[in-house]
Amino acid sequence: MKNHLTLLIFSLLFILSFGVFQQVSACSCVPSAPCQYFDRADVVFVGKVVGSKFQRTEEEYDYNENANTSVQTQPKKITYDIGEIYFEVDEAFRGTEKGAKVTIFSSTGGGDCGYWFKRGETYVVFASKEGSPSDSGVSSLTYGGSVQKLKPNAERLWTTICAGTREIKAADEALNYLRNLPKAGAGGMILGRIDESIKDYSNENLTGKPMVDAKIKIQQIDGEKKVYYGTSNQNGYFEVKVPIGRYLVLPELSDFLTFSTSYEDEDENKILEIKDQKCGTKIFWVTNNSEIKGKVVDANGKIFTDGSIDLIPFGKNRGDDGFDYKFAIIEDDGTFSFKGVPLGKYQISLNYTDNT
Repeated sequence: MKNHLTLLIFSLLFILSFGVFQQVSACSCVPSAPCQYFDRADVVFVGKVVGSKFQRTEEEYDYNENANTSVQTQPKKITYDIGEIYFEVDEAFRGTEKGAKVTIFSSTGGGDCGYWFKRGETYVVFASKEGSPSDSGVSSLTYGGSVQKLKPNAERLWTTICAGTREIKAADEALNYLRNLPKAGAGGMILGRIDESIKDYSNENLTGKPMVDAKIKIQQIDGEKKVYYGTSNQNGYFEVKVPIGRYLVLPELSDFLTFSTSYEDEDENKILEIKDQKCGTKIFWVTNNSEIKGKVVDANGKIFTDGSIDLIPFGKNRGDDGFDYKFAIIEDDGTFSFKGVPLGKYQISLNYTDNT
């Protein structure tokens, strides 16, 4: 640092936090894996939409991206097949067969979890019978007030935006699982996601991002009590094949990191029971309440209060990959604080330049 200042840096405390929330329209969906969608569904297939009883036309926009801005195009009208939709099966995985004609129901509104389909498009469809323990429908919303005017029917098949159904072009993960279904006796799978909180070095704007290369320890509770390990990928996901049994699943973190589980009304140490050809999931939110704080004084020991102080990834300059320049205001007593600092090496600077 070029200025004649002494930085008294103290209280370096590091801890990490994460949160995941998926929402589509007014319907909230708990993130699930293809094996879970499959396990909950009564009928699973790849099929083309060939018709419907109801349709809905909406004006929608495309956005053309360039280097500097997003330019909104003129709206275009898109017609969807809704409510009672007719499919021709191309690939069958459960409850139907190739070439069959299948009718799937879904809600017709904009925020009631209904899935809207496009005529002629191909979808991976996960559907459940009405009222079944794994019912993925919202059939109770359709009675009376809906244009469908339906009466209860235990054989009626429903799907929703939360059931796993999606266009085939966005279903690579589901197709990979469905086309390679585990065989009997192969055991099961433990999978999940781990995310970490990222703050803007203040108490606001808490967001999450995938935690890459995080180590997950899977301890077998019974029998041989073997230990299995998984590592999160660039999207924060991990998966580990395990024998039938009960398991404790926890991330292995540094002492200054803590975690909680998400979408689970449970203790974080709850045991997962894995059955043959089934899967269990864990979602972890790693919390970072780290703080770098200090005090700025001049060469004579006098408190310095003029301006701000900067935190820069060590060895990086503007334009470098991973450069994330942050600043903190120097308070009247000369103190400053950076909160929620991601793991790494940093330099602290006053009046930062690339040559500082």
